[in-house]
Amino acid sequence: MLHLPNFSAGLSAVTEAARKETAYRADIDGLRALAVLAVVAYHAGFPGLQGGFVGVDVFFVISGFLITRLLAQEWKKAERISFLEFYARRVRRLMPVLWLVLGVTVLLVWLWVPGMGNTRNFSGSLRWAALGFANVFFKKNTGGYFDGATVEMPLLHLWSLGVEEQFYLLWPALLAALFWIEQRFASARKRDVSTPHFGAMVFLALSGAGSLYFSEQALTHGQGASAFYLMPYRAWELGFGALLALGMDHAQFLNPRTLGLKVRNAISVFGVALIAWAFLTTKEGGHFPGSGALIPVFGTLLLLAAGEGKGQGWVSRFLTQSFFLRVGRVSYGWYLWHWPLFVFARIWNWGSEPSLRVRILCVGLSYALAELSLKFLEDPIRFRRWGRGLSSRGWVALGFLGAAIFGSLSVSVSHVEARVLSWRLGKELHEKIQETSSLGGRCFRLDEVGNPHCTRDFSPPKAVSAAKSPQAVADIAVWGDSHSCSAFPMIETFARLEGLRATQYCLGQSLPLVSSDALDVQTYSGRVVQDLQARIQKDPLRPVSVILAARWVSYLGVKPLSQSTARFSALASTPDASAEILRVRVGETLDRLRRVGVKRVLILLPSPEFRASTMRCLLHPIEPCEVSREDQEAYRALAVRSLKQAAEGRRDVRWLDPVDVQCNSEKCLQVLSDGTPLVSDENHPTPAAARRLGQESQPVLQWLSGRNE
Repeated sequence: MLHLPNFSAGLSAVTEAARKETAYRADIDGLRALAVLAVVAYHAGFPGLQGGFVGVDVFFVISGFLITRLLAQEWKKAERISFLEFYARRVRRLMPVLWLVLGVTVLLVWLWVPGMGNTRNFSGSLRWAALGFANVFFKKNTGGYFDGATVEMPLLHLWSLGVEEQFYLLWPALLAALFWIEQRFASARKRDVSTPHFGAMVFLALSGAGSLYFSEQALTHGQGASAFYLMPYRAWELGFGALLALGMDHAQFLNPRTLGLKVRNAISVFGVALIAWAFLTTKEGGHFPGSGALIPVFGTLLLLAAGEGKGQGWVSRFLTQSFFLRVGRVSYGWYLWHWPLFVFARIWNWGSEPSLRVRILCVGLSYALAELSLKFLEDPIRFRRWGRGLSSRGWVALGFLGAAIFGSLSVSVSHVEARVLSWRLGKELHEKIQETSSLGGRCFRLDEVGNPHCTRDFSPPKAVSAAKSPQAVADIAVWGDSHSCSAFPMIETFARLEGLRATQYCLGQSLPLVSSDALDVQTYSGRVVQDLQARIQKDPLRPVSVILAARWVSYLGVKPLSQSTARFSALASTPDASAEILRVRVGETLDRLRRVGVKRVLILLPSPEFRASTMRCLLHPIEPCEVSREDQEAYRALAVRSLKQAAEGRRDVRWLDPVDVQCNSEKCLQVLSDGTPLVSDENHPTPAAARRLGQESQPVLQWLSGRNE
């Protein structure tokens, strides 16, 4: 999984005003370049830098250090901090090139790669990124940063910019308050404050330690997404950089400016060694950030400290070479441009990693765009060749206006894309691909189990029902992951024709399984079984039958037939072991359902899968929208065998195979000759496919409802 750091920290912190107020540190530009090179190489898939993603931690430290240094200098001169000037500088430095990248990305989504996938997610990420809270959005809408599906999210990299923007929002006011309290306290006791900020340093040390502690606790308790994305769990990295900035001006602490060149050489070599070690050895998906980020953070602090003082050490001379200084200057633009290009290249390549040649091209093109952005946009605004007459108040107002424009634009993304797709595919085909069940996006959460709106009731009144058929027919519930949602139109159509009730229980990436142990009603499966039991006990004369449906193969660790990037947790370390666990647990689930009173169970075997989404294969027909029946059967073999073995010998259990209905003897088609799409992406059946399966499987559904007994 690719990991994106935020390089706004380094570049955004050093404005031209800052260079006049504080000594310019060329080695920090070099350090910034070192980190961005590692990250871009990591994203390009070049070997050797498996931990290149820790560059985010390097830049968070730099950001905390430089921003705090500037604010402290301002307070020292005027005993105040101008929030308006501060935020105006942030808008001038961060927003113009960010808005350019956002605008180009939206155009590419509309025109070059429409049908890229979840447009709703893209629209949401655009809206939240415009407001400075992209990290909060991705925390809520991904399975974690290392979730495979995130590699097709063009704005994922803006999560780290969100962390910094939230830091910028809070830190100036908090720092000013700490300085003011400290000054008043010292004045009341007639103490010298020529070496100030001891109170602020204590606060930073304690709050940083607390942030690190809570980050570690979040990782320990399975809340890795929060620890990774959210500012409070990352604040310690920014805070430690801020602590170093204040500590350098405090005479009672070790001041690196007083150290000899040999000592600073040793410190800087150790620091760069720690960062290099982190780049080479940190593993994605491991215990990170938390204590896992201490090595790069500590290494960055050492380099920042060793760069102070007279004379250049070995590492400083290396980092201030012209190549590194140039890369450091463009690192913010390079960071913004390179990730969307990698994402679009992957999307264009059917979700697979592009070739080495294409990846190298993306690296070069993104660097060129960064250079152009620097020359024609960033530098003119930074050096006031553009916007010279705009006041600080005007720049802040412009920042709000830009956020409002992109926030509004996000609402129209899906509508414009729909128009483009309707034009390129034809309105009728596009509508069929986009069609959802009558429940839409509802009944897809734990707290919706048992909600009446998740049931479609087509049964006649009791008196009419008794006159029509003295034998009670069964309600039908479909239970499983998102594939059970896709199967619901089949049950709904049958229930409408037969006068039954149809209920949906589905939760993404959640198998419809319970163990033989005591029922845990806190889990989704436990809640479902509990609700089924309550329904049966409430009306014993009305039986209930259940359909179990899931993307079964994905939980076995089998290499996907499709190029889907969604990552599922395998049941065991090998496919064969996972298949055996699946067989056992399906059997236990069938036993549990029988004990709670479920009348019959139908197992829906794996649905056909394809190499890319229907829209993508129609728009970019690198390969035909089909898969051979032989490949389909080989891909499903382990799951089909396990499910059939679990159902074998049970009179109240049958299975239904969608492949027998939706494929011929030679191949499986994504779109039938009459224009009917059978999958909406690369694996989820469309409502049209589900209804077609139901029409071809009437005898099995009649058995499930009890009509033919």
